[in-house]
Amino acid sequence: MLVNKDIINNYKNQGVALLRNVISKNWLEKLAKGIEKNFQNPSQYKCVYEEENGKEIFYDDYCNWQKIEEYKDFIFNSKIAKVAAQLMQSKKVKLFPADGRDPLEWNQVSGMDLKHPCVGLLQGMNVWGKTRELLTLTKVMKELPEVTFYFVGDGFYRDKIIPKLKNFKNFVWLGSLEYPVEVKKFLSEIDVYLLLSGMEGLGQTIIEALLMEKPVIATNIGGIPELIEDGKTGFLIETGNHEDLIKKINQVFDQPAVASNMGSKGKEIIQKKFNWDNIAKKFVLILNQNL
Repeated sequence: MLVNKDIINNYKNQGVALLRNVISKNWLEKLAKGIEKNFQNPSQYKCVYEEENGKEIFYDDYCNWQKIEEYKDFIFNSKIAKVAAQLMQSKKVKLFPADGRDPLEWNQVSGMDLKHPCVGLLQGMNVWGKTRELLTLTKVMKELPEVTFYFVGDGFYRDKIIPKLKNFKNFVWLGSLEYPVEVKKFLSEIDVYLLLSGMEGLGQTIIEALLMEKPVIATNIGGIPELIEDGKTGFLIETGNHEDLIKKINQVFDQPAVASNMGSKGKEIIQKKFNWDNIAKKFVLILNQNL
């Protein structure tokens, strides 16, 4: 046994356990080499949290195990997998998405007056790896002066983003909106929902925008492709590709029937995949198969 019964019981009862001296010095040294390689050659998802004086206080990166041999070696050849199996008392792990919404709560409501045609964005600004992608808008708004871009959100990197976007007359920053009441009004009124992010998990706001039957344009990263079927429920664009983003925005406005169909189809798919009732049924099925 790599892990004693007391630790296993502690993990079972509390969901957390402290493991000491499980990873050998040799593996730690190998991982340190891998981390150094990671610093020298970060992925597109790199994120650095900084203090106001620019000092780095936290470094984040992911999706690197396939390209950094030391990481891959540790995952497949160290004892860490056996440790995890003993802790969980299981030979396999089933990943289960538990992000859902009640479709009945996300219907279009009135109450917000916006200038049309318009594009709406709703996202935080606390992670630079995600937030910096918003700067792509500077090139987009210059080419689309007749389209108003409404941005909802706030965060740590506000002062690095908002002043640059405010240089454009067709940009409006609405700050933070009360959730979910004011957010529903915002999503109801916009013509297109846009999520520009350099790194993303699932993209919660996409779920809500699709339930409001809005065509969605979003960066092709993280879990976003799980939500958007490119060309059917919205459009996926690559990070930093402002030319393709301009093309997709024009395409949505030039083909209103297609855009409307995207919104309807998107709502239909989200209602099936991310309905809490369906998620609960899948969870019960997994429990019955493994208990």
